[in-house]
Amino acid sequence: FEQASSRGHAQTSVNGKLEFPFAIKNQFTATLSSLKAANQLRVELNTHLRDFYSNASAFANNESVKAFVFGSQKDEARNFHLLNLLRSHEIEVYKLSKDINASGILFNTNHSYIVPVNQSQSRLIKALFEKRTRFQDSLFYDVSAWTIPLAFNIEYAEITSRNYNPNLLGDKVGRLFFPIGSVVGEKSEYAYAFEWFGYYAPKALFNILNSGLKAKVSNETFTAEGKLFEKGTILIPVTNQKLTPDQIHKLIYDIAETDGIDFYGISSGLTESGINLGSPSFSNLRKPKTLVMVDGGVSSYEAGEIWHLFDQRFEMDLSLVPISVFNSIDINKYNTIVLVSGNYSEITTKSKEKLRNWVTGGGVVIGIKSGGKWLADNGISNVKYKKIDADTISVRPYEEISKSRGAQVIGGAIFNGNLDLSHPIGYGYYNSKISIFRNSTLFMIKGKNPYSSPLMYTSNPLASGYISVENEQKLRSTAAINVYALGTGRVITFSDNPNFRAFWYGTNKLLINSVFFGHTISANSAR
Repeated sequence: FEQASSRGHAQTSVNGKLEFPFAIKNQFTATLSSLKAANQLRVELNTHLRDFYSNASAFANNESVKAFVFGSQKDEARNFHLLNLLRSHEIEVYKLSKDINASGILFNTNHSYIVPVNQSQSRLIKALFEKRTRFQDSLFYDVSAWTIPLAFNIEYAEITSRNYNPNLLGDKVGRLFFPIGSVVGEKSEYAYAFEWFGYYAPKALFNILNSGLKAKVSNETFTAEGKLFEKGTILIPVTNQKLTPDQIHKLIYDIAETDGIDFYGISSGLTESGINLGSPSFSNLRKPKTLVMVDGGVSSYEAGEIWHLFDQRFEMDLSLVPISVFNSIDINKYNTIVLVSGNYSEITTKSKEKLRNWVTGGGVVIGIKSGGKWLADNGISNVKYKKIDADTISVRPYEEISKSRGAQVIGGAIFNGNLDLSHPIGYGYYNSKISIFRNSTLFMIKGKNPYSSPLMYTSNPLASGYISVENEQKLRSTAAINVYALGTGRVITFSDNPNFRAFWYGTNKLLINSVFFGHTISANSAR
């Protein structure tokens, strides 16, 4: 039970003074009453629990969908984390026994898994995998969609009774082991390369840059050592580095094992096809020095989600700076600044000019949701937002006000987007179709430059969850990411939070790409 909090020693409320001792007593009383009720209802509760699981098979038999198949073809780390989530809830998962084509997607045995619905957790499986867009009610306390494969941006498909066969079930997934990468080829005296598809590729790159090594990102494809390397491939030269070739090889080997990334030794700058490794199509990278504004009116949830992503997952340096401190410090030691949702009214006029000059001089500022709108409102970006239309209905019954306004809230749903895979923000993705989580009514207009909006909502955006008809129409074909060039710097605006509650793995890399590659984005694409 959520009990009223005094949020301090005492607070004046509509019901009188609410004091901290009373809040404690109230919470403790609610706890005791809950325990007493559970004890008195133990027969009913245990019967309900028993029936829930004993009826699971009958529930599954009545479902038209008999199994779900899923798997990322180029990122075993995301597979691992999704499998770990399912197994932690005692959901039985199997390796796919043979290659199949489902819903137009090819799933192969090396990277794919299958979850039969007929098991004790059948109802939970349906809740985790189903897409639902029709509801009896339009008012939601919280998120209206929990389609887990979409959150992980992992390909998946339903298998109906017509196509399901128990023979599709291969070995049962038991104890999980995080994937271990390798160094392919001999120790190189020239360079090493790794592709950007792995979830922990950013962690690997930061470790490399933090070790004082130089690295580059490829903006074109090339073939070397018999392998095709896609855009976004990271190249680490061996010569003219602070470390010796032996030290570099050991570092690369350790990173490969720890982060599940495959590195490839490259013996020559002359490639078999595509660009050569001395090409200007490689952009030099810099070690991210990132600042996130906090406190004041800033969303502690979104700031905390970025901290968790940087610190806990990718082990990347991050400075959390209160707005009051931001107003007084020299920000030139940073090359990236992030503004999450919140109220930035405490930023002084002088600091606004300081931020603008910093961007003009080559900094990358990233605005998320209302943080991005603040940048636009203060002339630091050229992003435009759709205006909320005035209500055209002149008279409505007073009793409908809560339902009418509540129906326009986007509490949290999943939407379809198209990502430009050739854009630096799209590096590390291999499918242009991407699932975006949204929980706001901030609609961003596509940039005037045809290359400045690398992620767009589709013309039929709703994938799972609730949105009103009016809001879905407003969302259609709007921008999810806009990029603006200000001087030699870049302003990258997200209409939505790519790190929602730390479980939205699928869009994390959009933010991380902005951090690592934002400064490499061509000014011609963003003016």
